[in-house]
Amino acid sequence: MAVISVPAPALLLQHRGVNKVWLSWWAASWIAAVLSARVAVPRIDPGVSSVSAALEQLGAIGLCVPLVLVATLIPDKSSWLTASSPHSMALLRLANVGLITAMSISTAMIAAAMYPTDVGWSRIVSIFILLLALTLAAGLGVGVNWAGFLPPVFIILNTIPGLVPWEWNVIYNAATDDVLIPAAVLSLSAVFIWLMADAAFSRRQPTQSMWGTHAE
Repeated sequence: MAVISVPAPALLLQHRGVNKVWLSWWAASWIAAVLSARVAVPRIDPGVSSVSAALEQLGAIGLCVPLVLVATLIPDKSSWLTASSPHSMALLRLANVGLITAMSISTAMIAAAMYPTDVGWSRIVSIFILLLALTLAAGLGVGVNWAGFLPPVFIILNTIPGLVPWEWNVIYNAATDDVLIPAAVLSLSAVFIWLMADAAFSRRQPTQSMWGTHAE
């Protein structure tokens, strides 16, 4: 039985544009995200007039800042090398997205511990995972420009008082954790099911994906 392998993780990330400059911006983006939780916005909950919770400030929008950098990793910066690789291009895409996801979530888990204590650690991480799934789905499906654009639009729609009913506002309503956490897990899982299906398809049609040629 043939053994399917992919290049080393460091090489995969390097091909996507991860270098010292990118890592510096990555660290700065998370510092900005954590600090944004200290900047107030009007209350989202119409029934409460007390001081805003951390994510009812700019904390939720701040989570979108690192995702702009994630969006830059979705396109293949060395398509000529990928095209000549002996590995399935869909498999390489799956490995790349897996590495990007692991790096992003692990950083979010560390950064979440630095947020104000009035917002739960698991809630911050869950919101980030949901936004990450939106970023990856948009970037893989319609293009990198949408990848950086969709998460902040989603946050803004939830931020406008009354636009999203409070009982369904998974971003700001802490009572929706029983919906937010499964939604985050299922959204990210759907992205990987999509990628695995594409990888399986490409093993039968090496130059094709389920949605056409493997051009990124």
